[in-house]
Amino acid sequence: MGADLSGKFTSRLVQPKQTQHFCDIGDLFAYLKTNPAGASDAQVKDFKTGEWINAQQAFYVSSAKKFQTPMGWGIAAFKTKPEIAEFGNALDFNAMMKSLK
Repeated sequence: MGADLSGKFTSRLVQPKQTQHFCDIGDLFAYLKTNPAGASDAQVKDFKTGEWINAQQAFYVSSAKKFQTPMGWGIAAFKTKPEIAEFGNALDFNAMMKSLK
C-alpha cells in the first residue's frame, strides 16, 4: 500500500534529480535532522488548503491529540500563523527542528 500523497500531512523534498515523498511531516523533519542541506528544498502541505508550501516559511503545531498523522508524529503545517490559534501554539521551522528528538 503506497503513501497517500494527497494527504494533509504529507511532505516532500523537491530536488533537481529526484523528489522524495514523506507520508508524515515528522518523517521529513527526522530526515532533515541528519540531512540538513535539503531543508531549502522541503515542502509541506498546508493543513487548511492542502496547498504545497515552503517548509521553512510554514508554521507548525505539534499535537498528537489534535492531529492523527500517518506515522503518529502529530504535526500539522500552516501557511500563516493566525490560522493556528484554534489548534495550539505556533512553531516556526527552526523551533520545530529543535523540538524533535
